[in-house]
Amino acid sequence: MQALIPAFNAERISLSKVEEYEVFANYYTLKNNVDGIRKKNLKTKVNSTAIAFEQAVSLMPYFFVVSINGEAIAMIMLKQRYNGKTSFFVYMVVDMRTQTSFDLACKAKGIIAEYRAKELVENQYDPKAYIREVGERKKLHYQGQTFKVQSYQQVEEEVFEIVKTHEFFENFRYLADEKHSD
Repeated sequence: MQALIPAFNAERISLSKVEEYEVFANYYTLKNNVDGIRKKNLKTKVNSTAIAFEQAVSLMPYFFVVSINGEAIAMIMLKQRYNGKTSFFVYMVVDMRTQTSFDLACKAKGIIAEYRAKELVENQYDPKAYIREVGERKKLHYQGQTFKVQSYQQVEEEVFEIVKTHEFFENFRYLADEKHSD
């Protein structure tokens, strides 16, 4: 099955089997997303090494396509929300059939997603940037500031738990039963 990828540039991270579901994990890269958006909006030549932290964290980092028997039934996107003072992540679950969505709380703490932090360092958007492990946590040092990094492993575990236990996904289990009864 070809996993559906929204109209941003993304890279496949993994494909996992979660009970009767297939979960395709994908990462939206900064390259060709933020740079392309800024070039369109500014209509000027942009130095790709000068990405502001706000731009880096505002682009959604991950999305997971959930399928059953080769049919994409849902997309789970990690989105950043703001409450006026601080930012936090939520999982936006989109029903691929109706295009309706709902948000679920994300318990994985951090200001910036782990893959995004790694990309900022690896592509030298700030040549002085680095990631440091502090106990079980990671911190990104970027543009003279320090930010808590959100663990991808914890995000993935939470997404798998949503797929296993949330009532929305219970509604699709009959599709697996139909295939087995053929």
